[in-house]
Amino acid sequence: MSLLSDIQGSAERIWSLLRLLDANGGWMKRDEVPQWMNPQFTAESSVAPGPDATALSQTVGAAVSVGLIAATDGGYRLLLENVPLRFDGFADAVHQTLCQLPSGHADYVVLEAYAAIVILTEKYGGTHWIRERNNTELADTVLAQALRADSEEERRFNSTKLTPWVRWVTFMGLAMPQQARGALYPTITERLERELSVLVDTLSPVTEHVFADFLVSLGQRMPYIDGGALFIDLAQREGLRPMGRRLSRVLSNALRDLHDDGRIELIAVGDTAGMYELVGEAHPVRAVTSIRFTLGADNHA
Repeated sequence: MSLLSDIQGSAERIWSLLRLLDANGGWMKRDEVPQWMNPQFTAESSVAPGPDATALSQTVGAAVSVGLIAATDGGYRLLLENVPLRFDGFADAVHQTLCQLPSGHADYVVLEAYAAIVILTEKYGGTHWIRERNNTELADTVLAQALRADSEEERRFNSTKLTPWVRWVTFMGLAMPQQARGALYPTITERLERELSVLVDTLSPVTEHVFADFLVSLGQRMPYIDGGALFIDLAQREGLRPMGRRLSRVLSNALRDLHDDGRIELIAVGDTAGMYELVGEAHPVRAVTSIRFTLGADNHA
């Protein structure tokens, strides 16, 4: 069971299951759940649509795998506290859950594969390498190589898992799916803004913060980008030269997006020791020493 093997366990279905359990006190008998998730009759018709047992089974499997529910005592028990009322809030919950998983967990590969995308985008100097590969090459050759799979059994990421993986990282605000060759375009702008809205609670939104300190806090919430443990680990395994005070293209682009939208202010003061270089596209902001939050409380999930 995993998010990438139980492919019919979509985000929408898992969220519906969690809302159902939450509405019933956090626990339901196993034979009760299908009656609600796969009703025999629709409101418009007396014709039975037929229960989709496979979809329900995979929805439960995916939810159990990532630790959102538990199958116990002849029923299903809700493990997620405060089930979000909004779908974007559920995206936050899934993201936070995945970030807290141990590295050997079956679902942690979702973030590992994304970190590989970020690292290889930096290694090849852009996202063109994604467009140049078909899905099989992208998954089986590039990502498997970056994840250092030594045997077929250890290849926790392959072309079969690519499509559900793209859906999940897109759902969490980490990518845009591509219709043409190349499965996705990595962009963390949406996720970064939502994580910033959480950091506002712990860091004053009107105070200027040293960027190096901000990067440490961000790396704890988004371990697959600069400063995060997963990013650092995969960069070392891939043999990427030390970044130093140069930010990755994926992070640089997202910071510039939010700066241009007025959600944050990137500040560069002189040629100081704490200056970080932004790379990638031509943009007036080329470096940053501190950051100021300008997004308000209305951005909270």
